[in-house]
Amino acid sequence: MADAQDIILRVADDPDLSTITAAEVSDTIAGLGTARSSANDALVPFIDAQIQPLNEISTALATGSDANISFSDYKTSGLELITQCKPLL
Repeated sequence: MADAQDIILRVADDPDLSTITAAEVSDTIAGLGTARSSANDALVPFIDAQIQPLNEISTALATGSDANISFSDYKTSGLELITQCKPLL
């Protein structure tokens, strides 16, 4: 979750994809997938809501186009995930 929190906050503060790498995004998606498998059922929707925009960011990093990313949705879902998980960290 720490990796996810780091990327969420970095991109939420400055939606410049040049500040993150494809490897960081891939590792974060994998980490969230692992966390999802053992998460409380109440947290699963918050994790799922973050995985989708991360997949879009991964695609954007691979293609060089970020036109399909809703950074406001990413920020909202990411900050909500952090809020929900903070008591567990």
